[in-house]
Amino acid sequence: MQPESYLILSQRKSASRAPHMVGRRLVTLGNSTFQNNLICFQPNGKVEVTKESMKLCTMGPGKVFGELAILYNCTRTATVK
Repeated sequence: MQPESYLILSQRKSASRAPHMVGRRLVTLGNSTFQNNLICFQPNGKVEVTKESMKLCTMGPGKVFGELAILYNCTRTATVK
């Protein structure tokens, strides 16, 4: 499998590209933002969003995810892989 690239934005006001292998978790339901304080922008590819084993949606290119936990200072509301 080819790695996909995501633009990672952190609370530190920095941005960097990070490779990601398909099927690996980017965000995990219930995790604290202190463990993983990032917002992801997906320039290409697709990610699957699930909550407690239920598929909520598939997001395609141009989508942003991980922002709710940062904006509302709460735990992650879904798993993204």
